[in-house]
Amino acid sequence: MQKLVVVGLSHRTASLETRERFAFEGTALREALEWLRERGADECVILSTCNRTEIYACTPHDDLLVNFLHEWEGLPPNALQPYLYIKRSEEAVEHLFRVAAGLDSQVLGES
Repeated sequence: MQKLVVVGLSHRTASLETRERFAFEGTALREALEWLRERGADECVILSTCNRTEIYACTPHDDLLVNFLHEWEGLPPNALQPYLYIKRSEEAVEHLFRVAAGLDSQVLGES
């Protein structure tokens, strides 16, 4: 069964150096979205700013998103475990609203 899942890292969970490794823009963003869609992450979007990278997708397999981040940087499984958060279903929607409203920003209200 498909569910909304968000997997991400942010200023709350990872250093600037770690976050910079997962900044997506331009060609890298298109390639990342293509990789995810080819593996079954329907309705996928990547939110990438200087303070966070989050992948939102409808998928029955949230491990797909975690595995993608590891494979993208050639990291061994679980290397990112201390830095990642995973939110599912209603919790993912609530998180998205907090991010959009600037309530989860490094500077409160910034969006």
